[in-house]
Amino acid sequence: MKNFLIYCKLSKIYICIGLMLLYIFPTISNNIPFNDDFLRINYAFGWDHDGRVLSSILMKMISIGNKVLYLSPLTAFISIILISISCFYFSYKLNVRNIIAINLIPLGALITPFFLNRINYQFDFLPMTCAFSLAITSATYFVYNKINIKNCFLLFVMLLALMLFYQADINCFYIIFLFCLYIRLKKETFNNIFKIALIGFLISFLSIFLGKLFSSFYIKPGNNSYLTMLSIKQINIIVENYTIYFRYWFNMYNKSVYGFICAIAAFSSLIILFIKSTKKQKIVFPILIFSLLFFISGPLIFFNPPAVGGRILISFSAIYLCLFYCLFLLKNKYAFGLIFITLFCHYVQAYCAFNIQREQYELDMNIYTSYVRSINNVNTKITNVNIIGEPPFAEITKNTSQSFPVTMAYHDIFFHRYTRLWNMNGIFTKYGLVINPPIFDRQIVSNEELADCKNIVEFNQLYNVLVKFETIIFDFNKTCPTEAKYILNQLDSKNKIMFDKKLKGNLELISLIPYRVSLLDNVIFEFNESLLNVAQSDANYFFIHFFEKGKEEYINNGKLLNEQIKIGDKYYFLSPINGATWDKIEKINFGFYNTETKNTSAEFSIYLK
Repeated sequence: MKNFLIYCKLSKIYICIGLMLLYIFPTISNNIPFNDDFLRINYAFGWDHDGRVLSSILMKMISIGNKVLYLSPLTAFISIILISISCFYFSYKLNVRNIIAINLIPLGALITPFFLNRINYQFDFLPMTCAFSLAITSATYFVYNKINIKNCFLLFVMLLALMLFYQADINCFYIIFLFCLYIRLKKETFNNIFKIALIGFLISFLSIFLGKLFSSFYIKPGNNSYLTMLSIKQINIIVENYTIYFRYWFNMYNKSVYGFICAIAAFSSLIILFIKSTKKQKIVFPILIFSLLFFISGPLIFFNPPAVGGRILISFSAIYLCLFYCLFLLKNKYAFGLIFITLFCHYVQAYCAFNIQREQYELDMNIYTSYVRSINNVNTKITNVNIIGEPPFAEITKNTSQSFPVTMAYHDIFFHRYTRLWNMNGIFTKYGLVINPPIFDRQIVSNEELADCKNIVEFNQLYNVLVKFETIIFDFNKTCPTEAKYILNQLDSKNKIMFDKKLKGNLELISLIPYRVSLLDNVIFEFNESLLNVAQSDANYFFIHFFEKGKEEYINNGKLLNEQIKIGDKYYFLSPINGATWDKIEKINFGFYNTETKNTSAEFSIYLK
C-alpha cells in the first residue's frame, strides 16, 4: 500500500484527475437532473427497491442522515477521484512506469460513450462508480497477489459489495480479470494461471449468488428483466438479444470519421498486444478476444427483455482501459499520436453530447412548464395526462449527428419517450400537481374528436389541448389545425374591418398565442395590401397596447410596444414583460393613428379567453 501511494505521488495523479475533470466539466457546469433524478430530488428515496442496498447506505452516509440528499456536483468530484485511484492501481500492478502513459491510460475508462450516460445520473453516479472501481481493483489485486485465505476473502467481499452497488459492473470484473491473467501469463506457467482463474471464477460465482440472494429481499417485483430459461425454444431469444446489442454498438460508430478513428485505435491495440505477446500467450490470444467480446454484454444476453442502455454497457470502459494499455506497449511517437487523436475525438464528442443535452433540456423544460400552465387553467380536476404525437427535438442534434452518429444514440438515451415521461412526472411533482404518470399515444379520444375544433380548450403552435373526463390531452399532431381562439370586439364602427375565427382577414395575427411565450418570445403582426388600402387615407402609424386584468393603464413592455410603428412591413414585438405574464393579460388593443391630426382612425381589441 505504501509503495502504491509513492507511485501515485511520483506519477502526479493530479494530472489524471485534472484531465478527467476537464472531460466531465460540461455536465458539472450544466448540473442537469436526469431521469429518476427528478423524483429523487423531490422524495429523497434510495435504491433498495432495485436491490442496490449499499448504494442507499453510501448516499445516506454522505448525506449525514436518513434521506438521500441532492449533492451534485460533489458526488461527481468524489467519483473522479475513485476512478483515478483504481485505474492507477491497474497501471501500478501492470508495471507501467512512463509518466505520460500512467496519466493517460485511466482516461480509457472514462471516455466511452456509455460512460457519458453514467456521468449524467447525478444521484447514481457515485454508487455506480464505486461498483466500477471495485471491479477494476478486485480483479487486478487478486491476479497480482498471492493466493491465500486473506486475499480470497478480500476478493469475495469486494465482489459482494460490487453486486450490492450495481450488478451490471460484474462484467467489468471479468474483462479486467481475464486481461490481467493474459498479461501475467508472460512470466507464469499455464498451471498457475489456470489455478488463479479457477479460484477467481468460483469466488465470483459465490459472490454473485449471495449478492442476488441478499438483494432479492429488497427488490420490488417487476423492476428487473427475467432470466431466459435455457432451452431450444429460448435460444432464438438469446440470439436476438445479442443482435440487439451488436446493432446498438454498431450504430454508435457507423459511417463517421469518429468511428473510423476508434476502429483504427482498437485494431492497432490488439495488433500491438499480439506482437508483444510471448509464444504461450499467442496460443490463448483467440480465447482472450472471444472472452472479451462475450463479457461486453456477458450474462445480460440471457435476460428477457434485454437490458440495453449506456450505463448498463459500462463493460466498454473496461475494454477501453485495456486497449489504452496495449497502445502504450509500443512506446513510440506513433502510439502516442494515435492515443492523442483518439482522446481528442472523444473529448469533442463528449462536449457535443453534453451541449445536445443542455439544448434539449431547456426546450423540454419550457414544454413541461407549459403543460403545467395548461393544467392549472383547466376548470376540471386533472388526474391523467395523455400525449399524442412527438414533442420537438433540438435542431442541434441534426448538426452533430453526421460527424458523431453516437450523439443520436446518446440523444435517444436521454430523450427516449420513457425518459421524457420520467422528467414530466418530476416536473409535475415539483409544481405540486397530484397526477398519475403521463402516457404516450393511448387513444382515449377518437380522431374525430381530435379533429373537431369545438373540443379544443387551448391552441398553440406546438399542440392542441383537449380535456375528457379527468384526462388532459396534448395533441402534438395538431389534428385540428385552427389557430388560437380569440374573441374580437369592434370598438370603432366607422372603419369596419372583418376578421374570421382563424384571424385570417385584412389583418393577419401570427403566433399571438398565450402560454407559448416561453418558447417564442415574440408577437408578430403582418400587414397586407388590403388592410393598407383601408387605413392609408386616415392613418400612417400603428399602435399596440397590452392590458392586465382589472387595470386600465397599458403595459410599457420594451423597445417597440407603445411606439408608433410605420405600416407596410412585418413587425416583431416583444412579449409582455416587467412583471406581466400572458396569464395576466386580459386585452390587447391595436389600431391606426395619424401623426399629423393626432386622431385614432380605427381601434380594435382582442380579449384573451
